[in-house]
Amino acid sequence: WNFINCFNCFFPSSGIFTVNSSLEYQEILGFGGAITDSVGVLLKTLPEEAQDQIISQYFSETGLNYAFIRIPIAGCDYSTRLYTYDDNGVGQSLENFQLAPEDYDLKIPYIKRAQSMTSKPIKIVAAPWMAPERMTECRYPLLCIDLFRKLKSEYYGTYAEYMIRFLDAYKEEGLDIWGLSTQNEPEDGLIGILAPVNLGWTPWEQGEWISQHLGPQLNASKHRDVKIIIYDDQRPLITIWTAIVMSYAEEYISGIGVHSYLDIFPGALVSLAHKQFPDLFILSTEFSITRLITFLGPTVRLGGWDNLEHYVADILENLNHDVNGWIDWNILLNEEGGPTAYETSGIDSPIIVNDTGREYYKQPMWYGLAHISRFVPPGSRRVDLKGPMFTYNVFTSAFVTPQKRLVLIMLNRRSSSFEANINVGSGNYINLKMSPNSVHTIICNRF
Repeated sequence: WNFINCFNCFFPSSGIFTVNSSLEYQEILGFGGAITDSVGVLLKTLPEEAQDQIISQYFSETGLNYAFIRIPIAGCDYSTRLYTYDDNGVGQSLENFQLAPEDYDLKIPYIKRAQSMTSKPIKIVAAPWMAPERMTECRYPLLCIDLFRKLKSEYYGTYAEYMIRFLDAYKEEGLDIWGLSTQNEPEDGLIGILAPVNLGWTPWEQGEWISQHLGPQLNASKHRDVKIIIYDDQRPLITIWTAIVMSYAEEYISGIGVHSYLDIFPGALVSLAHKQFPDLFILSTEFSITRLITFLGPTVRLGGWDNLEHYVADILENLNHDVNGWIDWNILLNEEGGPTAYETSGIDSPIIVNDTGREYYKQPMWYGLAHISRFVPPGSRRVDLKGPMFTYNVFTSAFVTPQKRLVLIMLNRRSSSFEANINVGSGNYINLKMSPNSVHTIICNRF
């Protein structure tokens, strides 16, 4: 970190920025976080009052004003056991399909409490990790390694029906799913990452499944308004994967999901996908602090300010490359970055629960999120913001809200101060002196 910051002296310590609020880009659909089984397990350890505080601090208008909740369809790597909704089924029949106790105890009640904390609708995005074991097989049988699971082609129709059954079951509980991901990180399943939790797909397989099974079944059901979200994986293959799947199933697809763990690859890859498929929304559907970010050090670092900077930088870079919304991974975890049945080194979260002391800690990440999600509500639009060519470690973005306010987010990741002179239009300037390692939100009426 110190080595990186030594470059500060080679770059200007001030710069002029110009806002052109008449040049608008993508609409912002909102921000959010995931409610997994692990989240529910930890919420249950807390007193009711603390549970309400946490949920309010994320979803109410006086909190982070979250507009999205992401949930796994059955178990995932942040569950305390591995399961699907039809583990005891036989053949093509889904007679034994049923939601799990985790849905009724750990997810549905907290989703409903989140909805009760706000007057705006909360969009629920659901993603599968695993299919019932009988529907899958080893992708590479010659390797004699059962880590690489794929869906058997004879179960394509049944698995699509499995998804419709899930939508039916949640609707019966009073919860409508807004977006349906076709698979969490399908590339990982091709190379054994997260095994045995993740199912693997190629884009050709996924295109066939959507076009011949999921899309038609969804359209024939009472869930025809549910938006199909493809990819839901890291940046590198976003455009080529989308192009292949769209060549099969364009009529059924509404959006692209992208994860932010490999953001060393440029955001221009995301903008390229937007340019090629402008009618699809793009959601950043998962991000967290992992050992890739901490250089293999501890992931949970209470009070870690650099984690705030990672979060804000990631959000701004994604938004500046045509992403319509950003969803965090687990909204809370424990001090080990769990709990989980899956063997993992754990990840960090904006809220950490001391599950023995019945208390929780709000980390700097939460406040970094607040700088954006509190002030850039759904319906806002990103607007043009030009700055100096060389502003190393200074991140900026500008938005116009539905209330016609101009909102600027400025992050200085340098170990030295930076002075920004911002032209907001009609000859009006804002002079902002940014302290080292600081984030700022500026709100003003449009001039």
